[in-house]
Amino acid sequence: MLAMNNEIRRNGMIPGIWFEFEVTTKGSAMFEAEYDHMHLTRGGRVLKTNDFRSYWDFRRSDVREYLHEKVINFLKKYNFGYIKVDYNANIGHMVDGAESGAEALRQHLEAVRDFFAEMKREIPDLIIENCASGGHRLEPSMMAMGAVSSFSDAHECVEIPYIAANLHRLMLPAQELIWAVLHDDDSNDRLAYSLAATFLGRMCLSAKMDTFSAEQLEVVNNAISFYRLLDDVIINGDSKIYGNRGRNTRYPIGTQSVVRKTDKEMLVVCHSFENPCEEFSIEIPKNAKIKASFCGDRLKLSDGKLTVNKMNPFTAGAVLLEI
Repeated sequence: MLAMNNEIRRNGMIPGIWFEFEVTTKGSAMFEAEYDHMHLTRGGRVLKTNDFRSYWDFRRSDVREYLHEKVINFLKKYNFGYIKVDYNANIGHMVDGAESGAEALRQHLEAVRDFFAEMKREIPDLIIENCASGGHRLEPSMMAMGAVSSFSDAHECVEIPYIAANLHRLMLPAQELIWAVLHDDDSNDRLAYSLAATFLGRMCLSAKMDTFSAEQLEVVNNAISFYRLLDDVIINGDSKIYGNRGRNTRYPIGTQSVVRKTDKEMLVVCHSFENPCEEFSIEIPKNAKIKASFCGDRLKLSDGKLTVNKMNPFTAGAVLLEI
């Protein structure tokens, strides 16, 4: 494994690994009754999810020592530079071990956060992806532990741009990992819809690209080329949401336009949902010029206004303006 990771680094990439080290799972030795004393309990019984997943008690020194060996020393030994920390379980609202169940849970989670900090201290260049069943750890102290965070487990559904835009109020878009899961039976409009959602944060792609047509690959490559221009506006901009989108995140309706602006640039990312609205305008500086676009025929620049044409359901377009 070390040889493989060293070769990955020689080719200009960073080797990464996925861990779910806060839990133990049925089938592993550490899940068995012999180690129950090292796990969280509720009402005196080991806390389990669906009877196949239990939870380390990070308040215990023996747990932290064990995981230091199995996680931190493992990362060092094999020269990993990236770790995705997931957490596919539901710990619930309380555990045993303090004056209240909530306080005990707070103490445990504080110790979890301290373990993340220990990883950073011992491996300063380590990139930590804060995940936890999609977006269950999107709070400031945990986001501060990681370079990036998974914004949601909504990887293929039409709600992605709605969720991604909402999270601009909670987290830095530069930390917001947004997946575009692409399929070779997607229409060009569906590809563009998924890809444009990633312009609201960190672009992540998943696809069997070898099965894509030349036309589909062109859509993907155009999106990547456009995204490469967005570093500054994603890192340093401020966001505002325009349009008439509905309030139901699960079944979005209307049209959403996210404007992210710096002193020099303005990014406008538009998505239509069910029943998109008629055309509407966004005021922009009069001297603004289009620097680049993606499916930009859906947006028109004139007289200090950017007009968003009425769009077909579940389509998207984006422009980057110089201002």
